[in-house]
Amino acid sequence: MDVFKRVLAYLKTVKTLIAAALICSILFAFFNLVAIWLSATFIESIFSPSAAAVEESSEEVAEETNIENIQNIESLKEKFNLNKYIKKSTRKLISRDSKLESLKIVCILIFVAFLFKNLFDYLKNIFIVRLNYRIVNLLRNNLYEHLQKL
Repeated sequence: MDVFKRVLAYLKTVKTLIAAALICSILFAFFNLVAIWLSATFIESIFSPSAAAVEESSEEVAEETNIENIQNIESLKEKFNLNKYIKKSTRKLISRDSKLESLKIVCILIFVAFLFKNLFDYLKNIFIVRLNYRIVNLLRNNLYEHLQKL
């Protein structure tokens, strides 16, 4: 247990680097998810636009029936489904008058998502490397001081 406490003492000196690396990791994961989601929505909307329109109309009918059956727990789950809400929002963001305009919007969004994903991955790696070097430097300094006392 003493070894664990001594290691935690080294980590306390680099709290800001740990926090920055953690935030960059979370943002990297978020933008990775966004990039994958946009890519999947893009492929779905380009190759099967009629399926998206059919699904939207079936969602509207399902919402009307959910209002009537509000007592049922399953209908509540359907009404407040996060997946359907995100799909609907993504389609609204992407869908334009022509497929070419939709393609331009999706390409820009995917590029921006991948740009931010890679930026936060790079920053995370920089923070982790600085964290490693700082902890190793602290360990070396403490070892040197200990050897000088002997």
